[in-house]
Amino acid sequence: MNPNNQLREEFWKSFISYLKDNNFPLKQKTMSYAHARTFSSDRQGTFLSAIAQKRPNYKDASDVYKNELRVELVIESVSNVNIENIESRDDEIQKDFESAVCYKVVEGKRCKVIVRKSVDLSDKYNWKDQFRWLEDNLKRMHKTFHSNIVT
Repeated sequence: MNPNNQLREEFWKSFISYLKDNNFPLKQKTMSYAHARTFSSDRQGTFLSAIAQKRPNYKDASDVYKNELRVELVIESVSNVNIENIESRDDEIQKDFESAVCYKVVEGKRCKVIVRKSVDLSDKYNWKDQFRWLEDNLKRMHKTFHSNIVT
């Protein structure tokens, strides 16, 4: 296993252990990827993702978030979300999060609500802070957008 994959695997094992120790209320879904862990929402057609991305050889300096943590709320069908209500509350929503919240709507398909933070995933000393950031933003994302999803 290459060093990046080994680091990522260790990161996720430690993160899941951290969540268990802190009685994290959302259930991890079986659908998880090397760079992400997914969690069930109590709304059908939605899930939350915690993403840790490490790309040390990325050459495009304009994209500062290639070594990042991300929390995404994925809504499988845009017909299940009240986008107008979310947009009208954007100032309030932005205040609820430490990082800027962005929205990505794929026309007629799915909607993602994303919050991200630039980090150094290879710095294990800071993992606990990174775990806390992921946990806090997963909870905050669930709480903030729960009422805007219709099932």
